[in-house]
Amino acid sequence: MEVMRQPVMFLPCAHRVCRACGEEYLKVKRGTPTLCPYRDEVDRPDLLPDRVLADLIGELEIHCVRKPQGCTWVGPIARLDGHEHNECDYRTVSCPNKGCDYLSTANTMPGHLETCPHRTKECPFCHATHHFPEALAHETQCPQRPIQCTCGATFPAADQPRHVAVKCPLGPVPCPTPGCDGQLRRHCLPAIRHMAAHLEATQAKLQSATTALERAEAEARQARADQRQTASQAIEERAAAKQALKSAQEQSAARIQALEDGGPGHESPGGLGTWPPPKQA
Repeated sequence: MEVMRQPVMFLPCAHRVCRACGEEYLKVKRGTPTLCPYRDEVDRPDLLPDRVLADLIGELEIHCVRKPQGCTWVGPIARLDGHEHNECDYRTVSCPNKGCDYLSTANTMPGHLETCPHRTKECPFCHATHHFPEALAHETQCPQRPIQCTCGATFPAADQPRHVAVKCPLGPVPCPTPGCDGQLRRHCLPAIRHMAAHLEATQAKLQSATTALERAEAEARQARADQRQTASQAIEERAAAKQALKSAQEQSAARIQALEDGGPGHESPGGLGTWPPPKQA
């Protein structure tokens, strides 16, 4: 048994028909009928919605039209259209994937979507959508896919060059020693800088010790030179003293010889009387 859908009525007879039936009737009568479908005269070819009857019909319960296919829904007629078009598991739906013309009931479509050759997949890393074959290849090359560096850090693949150049403790960096063209790992820099600081301090101490040693050696050389000069002067003074002593001895010997040659009564050198002095009685 069918019920009236979207009831309308002709005026003034107030005969009611479905809207679809009434509109079809007007088309057959070329839009200007003089009689309603029940053969009563009409004033004008207007269809007036019967809202009261529509509400009464809408409260009637009805089974889904797809009950023979297995649908068990029962509800008011007012909800039938919404159920048939949006809720019924047995309604016919088309595959939503672009390029696929597959049709099936709503309850079997999920199984098709899992194997549809035109299905799409969202990349879990960049959230871009690709057709399934391309999606698998994209995920292995996606710039946002996470990768792990040998240092243990994890980051998007697109950030790898910056990580290696700036952050990676195992990344190569130029040796900070002036004139060295070698490379070392970034994590070694703090230790090298620490050792360099110790080396600079040691070099400063070594330079200070070298300066002190050079000063001491210069002072020692000067002292040895002074000692040699003093010794030379002492030797010269000793030689001069020896020469003076020898000269004095020669003079004394000459004088003694002169006295001996002059005989007794000869005046002694310096006017001290005769030499040798006379014997006492």
